[in-house]
Amino acid sequence: MNKSLRIGFVLLSLGAVLHSRAFAVDLTDPAAGDKVAQETKCGDGLEEYRNGPGWTFRAGGLIMTRTQPDDAVLVTNSFSPGGAELLNASEFDFGFAGGFEIDAIRHNVFGTSWDPEFRLFSLDGWNAQSDSVSSPSGAVVQYVIPIGNLQFTNNIAASLASELQSVEVNLRRQTRDWLTLLAGFRYVQLNERGLAILQDVGPGLNLATHAIDADNHLWGCQLGADATVFEFGRLQLGAIGKAGIYSNDCGNRVAVTQTEGPGFGSNSRDDHVAFVGELGATGNYAITERWSARAAYQLFWVDGVALASDQVAVSDPANGSATVDSSGTAFYHGVFAGLEYSR
Repeated sequence: MNKSLRIGFVLLSLGAVLHSRAFAVDLTDPAAGDKVAQETKCGDGLEEYRNGPGWTFRAGGLIMTRTQPDDAVLVTNSFSPGGAELLNASEFDFGFAGGFEIDAIRHNVFGTSWDPEFRLFSLDGWNAQSDSVSSPSGAVVQYVIPIGNLQFTNNIAASLASELQSVEVNLRRQTRDWLTLLAGFRYVQLNERGLAILQDVGPGLNLATHAIDADNHLWGCQLGADATVFEFGRLQLGAIGKAGIYSNDCGNRVAVTQTEGPGFGSNSRDDHVAFVGELGATGNYAITERWSARAAYQLFWVDGVALASDQVAVSDPANGSATVDSSGTAFYHGVFAGLEYSR
């Protein structure tokens, strides 16, 4: 909450500065009133902006997939390196997940050529499962100090859940008929709350559950450009790109529970520099003067984040200690389809 308040204060301060600069008049200058009247009468060069819409709203659905986790050995049949591999992180295939996106742009705020924008998207439906494996020689989860059982047959099954949210506030300015530049603040949340490794010893003698979570909270600034590349009749095609450097407050948590025997756990947090980039190809088709159908192909990637599968090798729940591996990269791509309304 404190970080949210600080970001909000910065945005409000920035808006106040822009407002004061846009409307500042020196009241001690006798010619100030004449200058304002002259600009009102003769124009101040912003007519082309004022003739456009006051607001633009966009809303629709997202369908995106993300890359599989990097190669990482999670479970073998040995307490020592070199055992037979029973579970690898690269086995998790996320497929596609649905979500939503909303976008609002206020054009020519305070009579200037600046356009504030608020945009939000959310995707929280990625769930991947590995094939179940039976190991007669036992199974060991490869923590810093491995935990497992080699005395009985072990059945291993695993699942991984992931979600992504993004909120951004930008200031946009049209510098050419076809080009708009933007700068702003963005918050990205990437959570993997649900790497669950189920270790059934016996089977039926003891069920051990290894729950490994990772969370990332990225705050930072971004720059970008939104361009129109082709227009024909009612159809308009465009391209957009954004990139920024972020501070990532990331962490992990491991909890090992057993139906027979003690539990173990560890957790850790760290701050790390991360990168966020976004590219998109957009298409608008005007249905009426105010309504348009909008579609886009979007690519989104984050680098320098903590992924759940990378936390096994740096966690030691047997001794209650851990560090955070924040070297992960996640790449997303998919389509948006929705409506745009301008007034």
